[in-house]
Amino acid sequence: PGSAIQESNGTSKCRPCPRNFFSPLPGAVACRPCGQGLWSAEGAAECKTSSTLTAVDSSEGVEQAAVDIAASWRPVEFNITAIFESWKAATGEYGGPYSVAGQMYFLDFQTPREPPGANVESTAERAYVWQVFGASAEGSKLPAEADSRGTQCEGFGGLYETAERSEPVNLGGTLDLLEPVLESRTRGVRMTFVDGEECPENVNL
Repeated sequence: PGSAIQESNGTSKCRPCPRNFFSPLPGAVACRPCGQGLWSAEGAAECKTSSTLTAVDSSEGVEQAAVDIAASWRPVEFNITAIFESWKAATGEYGGPYSVAGQMYFLDFQTPREPPGANVESTAERAYVWQVFGASAEGSKLPAEADSRGTQCEGFGGLYETAERSEPVNLGGTLDLLEPVLESRTRGVRMTFVDGEECPENVNL
């Protein structure tokens, strides 16, 4: 991790990723760029979040007659460090499980973690977002209703819609984007994760 194999004069050399690029797995043939709101030092296996993000408030929805147009376009700064500290203070060291639309998740926005659950063996796979089920999270105080839930893969039968799917599902192994959200009724930060388990073909996750 943190490097990529490069061919030069018929020989292969492993070189560290440059700043603002990363490589999460060994044997990569190319480093990947960090997305918006993210950065990395040289030789990084993952990107880190910026300490602040700035967006422009266009005062959408405000009558132009009631506000000076020049003053209506102003930068708004989001303190990402403070947001994450508040999240940790409210949720504890390992956040979850959380119930979202009838599904159960563990979330860590800063550090990818191993699968939750007392009966899960240690593994090299880590993720920021895990979907969990009752059988896979013994000892984690998972609500009983999770036992009857399926996964987020909709419209697919078998394991994807029954509690037989007991292992935690990786829904995001890499933080891809960190974007400020500044709308008339919504202010916050949007995070996009990739490199999770794929649903079967023609199934949405």
